[in-house]
Amino acid sequence: MDNCIKIASRSSVLAKIQAKLVGERISDKYPNYQIEYHWIKTTGDLDQRLDISSGSTVGVFTSDISQRIISSEFDMAIHSWKDYPIADNGKSKIYGTLERADLRDVLLLKNKLKTLESKERIQIMTSSPRRRYSLEQNLIELVPIKFSNINFLDLRGNIDTRLKKFINDQNTDGIVIAKAALDRVINTDMQEAQSLKEIIFKCLKESHWIVLPLSSFPSAPGQGAIGIEVANNNKKTIELVKNINNKPIYDNVTEEKLIMSDYGGGCSQKIGVSV
Repeated sequence: MDNCIKIASRSSVLAKIQAKLVGERISDKYPNYQIEYHWIKTTGDLDQRLDISSGSTVGVFTSDISQRIISSEFDMAIHSWKDYPIADNGKSKIYGTLERADLRDVLLLKNKLKTLESKERIQIMTSSPRRRYSLEQNLIELVPIKFSNINFLDLRGNIDTRLKKFINDQNTDGIVIAKAALDRVINTDMQEAQSLKEIIFKCLKESHWIVLPLSSFPSAPGQGAIGIEVANNNKKTIELVKNINNKPIYDNVTEEKLIMSDYGGGCSQKIGVSV
């Protein structure tokens, strides 16, 4: 149907929330359009052994979906813009975005730490070289516990998987999560998100937490922003996306990505860029 927009995204709860935010915005602007959602498991979702901090895994959460946009199977793809590769594939790109959620990260530390004055080793769950580097530089100034070193534990999976690991692993002291992910789940009324919302509230209740300042913990380029990808030859959908685009946010993220490209780009970098 000419008035049907086929939206593709990953199948995680957070991805569905983001896709539906875009679908709702389209429906507000174009009430005669029908929105059709398609949920896809990407290489990054299916292969939990991948080292996503490696430069060789660029696009593992987006490329499978991008190919189906390029082939015209779907009209647009909705991504967490920070996951989208900086390098242009020449056939599709991000043409728009919505209002941006909070750029910052949140550090959660288990309540058991408050009984300690010192600890030999603090164990933090995160696979991000950027987050690891920033914590190595700044954590000692943020917590009232004396410690000798930080041990980082690799962490994969969707936000619910990661938070469950944090709760259940007795040897883990902390975890770093994008605040945008927590906010979007907490603020949605999507029924499918209710169990994840309960996990988040449990984590917040059983932890001390701090929203990490961008001055010391700059975010990944595009963190908190939704990227709307369209094939370059799909002029009708490009025009539609431009009509719902938040241009100031779009320009900010484009600048962040451009700055990062000067350093090679990718999640393997220890660099954060926040405009």
